[in-house]
Amino acid sequence: MTISTAELAGLCDLTERRIRKLTEAGIIQPLKPGRYPLKATFARLIAHYRASGALTAIRREELHERIRRLKFTNDTREGKFIELDVVKEWARATWTKEREILTRRLVIELPQKLEGLTAQEIRDRLDAVVGEVLDAMKQIQT
Repeated sequence: MTISTAELAGLCDLTERRIRKLTEAGIIQPLKPGRYPLKATFARLIAHYRASGALTAIRREELHERIRRLKFTNDTREGKFIELDVVKEWARATWTKEREILTRRLVIELPQKLEGLTAQEIRDRLDAVVGEVLDAMKQIQT
C-alpha cells in the first residue's frame, strides 16, 4: 500500500515541505515521485526520530506552541488585549484634551494671574506653569 506526500504529511502532522526535506535527506524513500510505501516509510520515520531524539523535542515544541496559541486566544476572548488602533485613538483623544486644557491655561488663565506682578514674579509663575506642562506631557507619554 502506498500513500501520497499530502496524506503522509497529514498523518504525521508534518508539512509537505518537511516530507520533501526528509526525502531529500534520504530518511524516507518514495517508490515513485509523491508516493511512499506506507509501512516502510513509517518504520523509517520512527527509527529516524528515535535515533535523533527529535520526537520528544518536536512534541515539546508543538505543545508549547499550542499552549501559547490557546493562552493568546483565551486572553483575547477575555479582553486582556486591546487592539493597537483603539490605543492609538485613545492616546490621540487624550492628548488633544490635555493640549486644549494646557493651551487654555496658558492663553486665558495665565494673563489674569500675572496682572500686576513684577517681572521676577512673572518669571517664577511661568517657570511653575512650564514645569506643570512638562510633567503633564511626561505623564501622557508614559
